Amino acid sequence: MKNEEKNIPSEETKMGNITVSEDVIAAVVKNAVLEIEGVKGIAGTESEQKVLFLKIRKESPNGGIKVDIKDQAVASVEIPVILKYGTNVIDVSKCIQEKVREAIIADVGMEAGNIDVTVEQISD
Repeated sequence: MKNEEKNIPSEETKMGNITVSEDVIAAVVKNAVLEIEGVKGIAGTESEQKVLFLKIRKESPNGGIKVDIKDQAVASVEIPVILKYGTNVIDVSKCIQEKVREAIIADVGMEAGNIDVTVEQISD
């Protein structure tokens, strides 16, 4: 029941259930993005949170990638990226969208919905 509430993709087979978590989809997306020429990294790999006046850092292995799953079949993603200085921002962003769409279809077996790329930073 919990998987249906969160729209996490799940499939029942003769041997049991197969469930793909949002973190796995985010990892697939991250790996596809980091293979692209001109991409330096994923923004948001470290988030800060204040608790009881103490600063605590919480690592996010997939950075700021957000995954939204509709009807257990369509994955939409938001990807904040850091690009290398001197790259064409629009061309690299379009390449990211294409590669992520291909990775979601091939590696996860789902349809790809919106793939929103936000260029957060340009770095050397």
